[in-house]
Amino acid sequence: MKKLITVTLCLAFGVASLSAQSFFDKIDNIASKVDNASRKVDRAANTAERANKTGGKLASMFGKKNKPDETKTTEVAETMQTTINVSNASLATLKELNNIVNGLKGVESTQMKFNTNRSIIKVSHTGSTDDL
Repeated sequence: MKKLITVTLCLAFGVASLSAQSFFDKIDNIASKVDNASRKVDRAANTAERANKTGGKLASMFGKKNKPDETKTTEVAETMQTTINVSNASLATLKELNNIVNGLKGVESTQMKFNTNRSIIKVSHTGSTDDL
């Protein structure tokens, strides 16, 4: 009887340890896959970095040398925002007005928000609102 209980316990612990070992093997397998993927990403990043360096060397060999030019002056025009409020206009009228405003000199972009009571056209432009 003691032998039967001993054998049963040994088999039970053996099966449990095999299950645990299988579980640990799966975890190890997943960890190795993650490690391999990480290595591939690192290699791709290194390849891209080397290509960038090579491209930079080629561009410097064949490209123009950037010499400071004292005669050039750069004026940066400040972009202004102006809001046009339109009351009781139809969508067709608002679109027509938006097209007219979009065609004006100095206008960079327009955004239109339609509402039957009060519509808005936001205009990004250079220069002052009076110039617009």
